[in-house]
Parts: sequence; structure tokens; C-alpha cells
Amino acid sequence: MKRSDRPLFRAQQLILTLLREHPQGLRGLELVQRSNKQLRLSTLYIHLGVLQGMGLVESHKDTTVELPVLRRSIYRLTKRGLRQPVAETGGAELAGAG
Repeated sequence: MKRSDRPLFRAQQLILTLLREHPQGLRGLELVQRSNKQLRLSTLYIHLGVLQGMGLVESHKDTTVELPVLRRSIYRLTKRGLRQPVAETGGAELAGAG
């Protein structure tokens, strides 16, 4: 099974749902905060890396911050990510890191 064909964990579905609701993109900490603590910072970046590897999420550095060392990644859906079906349930029902 190719990486892009495997089912998504609940946390990954929640990330896609949150990014779909915020097309301008979100930082990692914002994803955790908007998930009502359903996502954990300790595993968030692992899930984001998997989603990036699948071509569903992309990231870029926030260039609105002057100091390069303070620039954080902003994550948003790719065109493929926008087409990716997610669970029919709302984000509140996607509890668990999956």
C-alpha cells in the first residue's frame, strides 16, 4: 500500500478539517489551540510530516516576522488536500491522537 493510499488517523483528519476551515493557514500551536486540546504538540509535527509526505499539506515560513529566527511555519492544504475526503463527523468527535 502506497503512503498516499493508507487511511488517515483521526488526528490527521482533524488537522485537515481545521486547515479546511482556515484556508489562510495555521501555525502548529494554533492547530493545537483550535482543536480544543484534541491534538497534542508532542505528536502534531509527526502527523503534519506524514500529511506533507502524502501531498495533502504544505508549509511556508511566516515572512511577516522580521527576525528569521522567530519565523514559524504556517501550514495549509494543497489542492490535493482540499479534495481529500475527511470523516463525516465534526472536529469535536475526532478525539484521540489516532
